[in-house]
Amino acid sequence: MSAAAIHLFPVRHHSPRAAACLRALLDQVRPRLLLIEGPSDANALIPVLTDAQTEPPVAILAYRTEGEPQSAMWPFARYSPEFQALLWAHENGAEARFIDWPAGVALAVDASRADDEDDDEDDEDDDDDGAGEADQSDSADQPTTQEHYQQLAEQFGLRHFDEFWDAWFETPQYQPEGFAAALTAYAEWTAGSGGRDQSSAQRDLYMAARIEAALGEGYAPNEVVAVLGAAHVAALLGAELPTQPPPPAALSCALAVVPYSYPRLSEASGYGAGNRAPWYYERVYQGELDFARATLVVLLEFAASMRLRGFAVSLADVIEAYRLSLSLAAMRDKSAPGVDELAEAAQATLARGEAAPIREFLQPLLIGKRIGKLGAAAGKNSLQREFAEGLAEFGLPSADEAETLTLRLTDSKHAAASLFLHRLRVSDVPYASYAGSQSVVSRGPDSDDEAGGYAALNRSREHWELQWTPATEVALAERVIYGERFDQVCQRRLSEAIGGASHAADATRLLIDAVLTDCSGAIASALDAAERLSSLDDDVASLAQAARTLAALTSFGSSRPLLKQVGNTVERLLVGTYTRAILRLEAALGGDAEATQPARAAMLVINELALSQALCDRQRWIQALAEIAADQSLEASASGVACALLYLSRELSEEQLRELLAGRLGDVLNPSRAADFLAGFFEVNALVLLKNREIVAALSDFLSALEPEHFRDALPALRRAFALLGASERRFLTEHLVALHAAAAPAAGAAVISAADSAALADLGDALGDALDDLDDLL
Repeated sequence: MSAAAIHLFPVRHHSPRAAACLRALLDQVRPRLLLIEGPSDANALIPVLTDAQTEPPVAILAYRTEGEPQSAMWPFARYSPEFQALLWAHENGAEARFIDWPAGVALAVDASRADDEDDDEDDEDDDDDGAGEADQSDSADQPTTQEHYQQLAEQFGLRHFDEFWDAWFETPQYQPEGFAAALTAYAEWTAGSGGRDQSSAQRDLYMAARIEAALGEGYAPNEVVAVLGAAHVAALLGAELPTQPPPPAALSCALAVVPYSYPRLSEASGYGAGNRAPWYYERVYQGELDFARATLVVLLEFAASMRLRGFAVSLADVIEAYRLSLSLAAMRDKSAPGVDELAEAAQATLARGEAAPIREFLQPLLIGKRIGKLGAAAGKNSLQREFAEGLAEFGLPSADEAETLTLRLTDSKHAAASLFLHRLRVSDVPYASYAGSQSVVSRGPDSDDEAGGYAALNRSREHWELQWTPATEVALAERVIYGERFDQVCQRRLSEAIGGASHAADATRLLIDAVLTDCSGAIASALDAAERLSSLDDDVASLAQAARTLAALTSFGSSRPLLKQVGNTVERLLVGTYTRAILRLEAALGGDAEATQPARAAMLVINELALSQALCDRQRWIQALAEIAADQSLEASASGVACALLYLSRELSEEQLRELLAGRLGDVLNPSRAADFLAGFFEVNALVLLKNREIVAALSDFLSALEPEHFRDALPALRRAFALLGASERRFLTEHLVALHAAAAPAAGAAVISAADSAALADLGDALGDALDDLDDLL
């Protein structure tokens, strides 16, 4: 028996008119069985979706349990036709089933498509609706290209596709049969212009087979209603479905119902089958599809929002805006005002022609902030429960809107909240983003102020950006494969990362994360990895960063109970890593200035440790600096850094500095090396160095001695060197140069004004005097 023999009702996802017409049809037909587009392995979740405590928006989540992380979601708004079909079945004792291919197949198709797109970026015009996170749209929802949308709207004298949809499908009054016929005709036109992609055709066959199977169970055709995307209905009503190759094998996955949000449902978030105003359309659906009334309600809410923000908006303005929206709809031959008329009327009247209030205040109001809720029937895994308990304990927000939180880590409760947020971060649950530790949060963190950096243990405050999204629920469902609690998840994820570390710096960075999340097992593993990698690491920058991290642990880790147990190990590792960094430094200082830049940065870190850490051998470092400063075979800018560090550490006297600079800057035959030395010298602390007149004198002598052709050769390196100087450094340099060359200044100044110039200035003075006398007479 053909699938066309049953009641096939076409829908568009999240269409209030489709949902209302569907309910009307179901009340007429009173079917015993409803077959609904959705993953057929999610039937066990239908009781959760129809539970009295479930408040849309919600979504069916499918996520892989093996291999690469991947997920797909099937969202439902209150006015989604599929959700209303489930509710009707629950309320009227009918059976409801999902009949689309299983979620594991949808994930497999999505993974295959992603692989194809990596090979060929031209596959973006696909109209499939079954795979990909938050994307179940079919060709009735997504014409083949954006140009196709636009052409359709312009054919009916409308400006864009959303306006076309509202004008022809949402605002007109329809009987169920008329709506089904109109939407099927639209789907047939769409399919005829763009063709049917393979995965959509495969799903046509799959759902047709499920319909046939249901009829084989003894249901009469008039007892069955199938609620499918319009393109699928058009395909099933058409000619015989062509044979298709089988879809990919289903991937292993798990399913759950999770909360969703209107900001994610809106098309502004990139969801293909969403709509531009989820909250507005819910108002429409709740008001029995009275678009005019919903428009008036939103205008009143927008006016109240404007008044709260200091705008002068009256009730008369609202009435005028409402009348204007009705007039605009009538001028455009529309049945009722929609989103376009509402926004244009609000801008013309309430916003006084300004677009910014519409964009900043009205659009978010149309989208809404609602987040769905689940009842007890949904159940939660252990991580979801721990997450919810953490939000409640620390008073953290659960809205799909970014909020800023500042934690004072001297407060025990704030410290506990920091531990909770760091565990979420390490568990890769997208909820909290570290925003720095500076006193003014709006400035943002600097490059060294990372969430788990070496300075993490020395912070007295932390700023976080918090935002719940559906992706948070996806992650909470997926991470349970790592453990039943967040500390277990952190332990396993850190252990995996530590096993993949290839440099000492990577291991010590993970060690900090283990400390911040109180994972004792990961601390021990990270210490072992750091010791092993530091003995093999030839990267001086990595060794220096590792030593700095270990130094932070020795200085500020005493307040962490877990570190007290490994304090001796950390100290021993610090000494070993610091020593290895010094030993490997000379080999890293070959090549040009660009090649040695990481090693020069490492020199500054090692110098900081040598001067501040009692465990680090200062004399060994000073000896290494002296050798680098004097070695003519090493890259010159590195020797300049070494010379500056020696001087600033008071390990180089003024006389020794003068001799060293004279030797390095006296190389007029190879001026580019001298200029590179100078650039490295200024790289450390140019302001302090240029306060020394002896340094400026040596620099002046070097430049004065250069022949023109040698000066041209050295000019690029000199530009690099002097580009490092800021306004203060240039001022000190200029003052010292003027003082050094002051002897010639008086004679030069005396010759500036000649006798003729003096006479001309005297005549000008007489003329100005006469003019002032005339002005006095006038006054």
